[in-house]
Parts: sequence; structure tokens; C-alpha cells
Amino acid sequence: EEPSLALRANRSVHLADFPEADHSLIDPELSQDMEALLRLVTLGSSARNSVKIKVRQPLAEMKVQPGSEADQQAVARFADQIQDELNIRKVTLHDPNDGPLLKVEIRPNRKTIGQKFGPRINEICTVIEGLTDVRLELQCPGGPVTLEPTDLIVSYKAVQEGWVGVADGATQVAIDTRITEELAQAGMAREIVRFVQDLRKQANLEMSDRIVLYLGTDSPKLPQAIAANRDYIGEETLTVKFCDKPLGSDAAKIDVEIDGQKLAIMLRKV
Repeated sequence: EEPSLALRANRSVHLADFPEADHSLIDPELSQDMEALLRLVTLGSSARNSVKIKVRQPLAEMKVQPGSEADQQAVARFADQIQDELNIRKVTLHDPNDGPLLKVEIRPNRKTIGQKFGPRINEICTVIEGLTDVRLELQCPGGPVTLEPTDLIVSYKAVQEGWVGVADGATQVAIDTRITEELAQAGMAREIVRFVQDLRKQANLEMSDRIVLYLGTDSPKLPQAIAANRDYIGEETLTVKFCDKPLGSDAAKIDVEIDGQKLAIMLRKV
């Protein structure tokens, strides 16, 4: 006897009714905050990329001048996530009462302005170069002019020395690009961890396998970075013992360079 349709539906997901969304579970505020979080991470990445600082190099701080309530909430709720994504030690809100975070730099796009206004190009460009904010309606000596956004080249520069900034509408971020000795050593340690993890894979180790590790170098800087970050390197690579002398011939080995400094890595499963 053929089973009933209801019984067959219980046996197969393909015959079951499609579930209906429970709109009461949607948190619009959380969704807005998450969108703001992603935008801030994107802006922070753009700032890092503009000065070509690799993500493995930790940086000290990012300041955010929020352009919306969602931006402000995102920093308050998800600062840890922003720090992790961008490898930045601290994320803070900028108080406008402390002065501007970024200053706008406006230059004329002489190509488009020349095509539209011909002989008035120098007059209009002189007015644009004197602007302190973005305007499309200009009062020029030869009469008013209406520009298009493509007629202006707008960039943002951090007010503080050693910082770099980017903006998206009213939202601004600035990152401290100054790398202290401690930050430089932390960056070297991250590179060491990456190479050790690669060597673990080459040695076909399981993720839970513990190792003994040898890190050999003639560099004066790498030993300092290793000593300052020994606990971090050990935790990330599951190292239970650091060896002062090279391991035997049965150990996995790789020779690498970190910031131009040679490093010999050897490891063996415990």
C-alpha cells in the first residue's frame, strides 16, 4: 500500500513544505551595525593599502569619525572584530571637539574643465584650488559656474603626522602608520608563525600535533623578536620546547627570509 503524501513528506525533505521566515527574529539595528562594521573594515584596509603596509604587521591605532549612528554603534559593539580584521591594537572614536580628523584636499580636473569651459580654465581652476570644502556651484570672476563631481579631484589627508586617512561620505578613518620597535618585532613574529605553519603542513603533521622547534639566525634583530614573542609563537605553532641547537637529520627544515634576514626553521613532532 502506498504511504500517504503526509507520510512521504516526513520521510523526504524534497516533499516537505518550504519553511517560512520568522520576521520577528530579524534585528534591523544589528544588521545596520554589521553593514557599518564591514564599511569601516573596508576603509581601514584602504588606508593600510595606501601606504603598502602588509596586514601581518600590527599597527597601534585606528580612529573613526562616524558619519552615522550605525558607525558609532559598530565601533562600540565590534571594536574587537575591527582590530582582528585589520591587525590593529586599538580602535577608538574621534571626538570632533578635538579638531578635524582629516583635511580635504581639492584639485581641479583640468582635462574635463578645459573641455567644458575652454578659455576660462585657468580662472576656474584658481577658484577650485582655494576651496576648503567640496562645492559644485562656484562664484568666479567671469561669472557663476556649475561643475560636476568628475571636475574635482578630492583626497583626504590625516591631520596628525604619521597617520593616513580615507573617507566615505561623512565617515572618516585614520590609521597610525608609525611602527615602533615593539610593533616591528610583533610583525616578525607573525611572519615566523606563518613559515612554521607552512613547514608543519609540509611535514604532514596533524593540527593537534605538538612540536619541538629550532629557530636559527645570524641576524641581530630576529632573536630579539623571537624572545619578545616566544609565548605567542609557541601557542600558535603548538611548540612545547624551543631548542638552542639544530635538530637531527629526521627533522623537517626550511630556510626563509624575514625582512631580508635569514632564518633556519627546524621542527619535529613530539
